[in-house]
Amino acid sequence: MKKLFLAAAAFVGLLTLAAPAAGVAASASTTQHYSTSMTALYGSPAPYTGSLELTVDPSGIVRGYYFPADMSSMYVPVVGGETGDRIWFDIGNTGIVHIDGRVKNGVIVGTAFDRSNGQFSFVANPAGERTSR
Repeated sequence: MKKLFLAAAAFVGLLTLAAPAAGVAASASTTQHYSTSMTALYGSPAPYTGSLELTVDPSGIVRGYYFPADMSSMYVPVVGGETGDRIWFDIGNTGIVHIDGRVKNGVIVGTAFDRSNGQFSFVANPAGERTSR
């Protein structure tokens, strides 16, 4: 009986080791690089440009970095979420800019609002290949 119990315990132990490994493979995140343009709805027609690196995990959590083209900072953290074709994220730790958009054919199109409630149109075009992590 003791041998049967030890064999069962070993089998359960092997199953618990295999389950997380299978979960890791199924939960690969996807990273996409974009070139971005943000144009004020009221004011200058000259867009703010930059690049964006977004990683989306299977649960819909979005994280990444924004790199302004004017080099006003090296990078700015990005956090948000994605459900279906809808995506939203904040650029900056204190929500300097909030983006609310839709993804169609890999392009993010939407609106942006800054802290002073300035309104912008936002477009992010894929600039690199998708990779999984």
